[in-house]
Amino acid sequence: MRTKSYLIIILFLISLSSFVAVINEYTKIQEKLTFVVENLENATFDPVRVGWQYDYGLTGGGVLNKYEYVRSLFSYEDFQSMLDYPIYISGPHTKNALNLNSKYTFGHYNPKFVSELRSDINEILINKYFVKFSKPILEKYNFLALLKRYKAVYSITMYEPEEFKEIKTQYINGIEQRSWNEGSYSYFLPDIMKTKPYWNWGETSYHFWIRRDIDNTKEIWIGMINDILNAYE
Repeated sequence: MRTKSYLIIILFLISLSSFVAVINEYTKIQEKLTFVVENLENATFDPVRVGWQYDYGLTGGGVLNKYEYVRSLFSYEDFQSMLDYPIYISGPHTKNALNLNSKYTFGHYNPKFVSELRSDINEILINKYFVKFSKPILEKYNFLALLKRYKAVYSITMYEPEEFKEIKTQYINGIEQRSWNEGSYSYFLPDIMKTKPYWNWGETSYHFWIRRDIDNTKEIWIGMINDILNAYE
């Protein structure tokens, strides 16, 4: 199952820095996230996918490939261990590990987590010095470009709401009936998503938004992405 839990880590990179003065208390999470941004150049490829060794580089690939670098500095397990509530409220993941091998279940984000993440990021993005400091890093490793892609695909889901609803129904039925497979991600898409500009990445983003619609965090996520992109304009 193409869970996108690693997207959390990438989005949270926006909120890192030892230069941030607006936070009253320097928590353990903030210390660890600061370590990540200050050592991003030293991140190494650490595959989370069993048997996978192909490396697109930190500047290339999608969310998962980027997470497979970031996790060498700060993993999902590290992140979850610092919270007093679960990142996911249901699905195959536990507090100790991500399960990326589940074909017929997916992680349902805890709306509290996503909402608090958005609030934390907005507080930090108020600091214009941090934005200036971090922008070249995020541009160099294509984090902002990646978020723009997710925003563009979100717009497609809103442009044809009935088609989105139908594909979501197909997805739900597919996992409930255990008929969904890897090929289904590229098959069940709007026609525009099957064109060349979306090859090799569009299906991942589109089905991310389907799952976020199911777990009722879709609007929080797009709000967060918009907040970040607006801050870096």
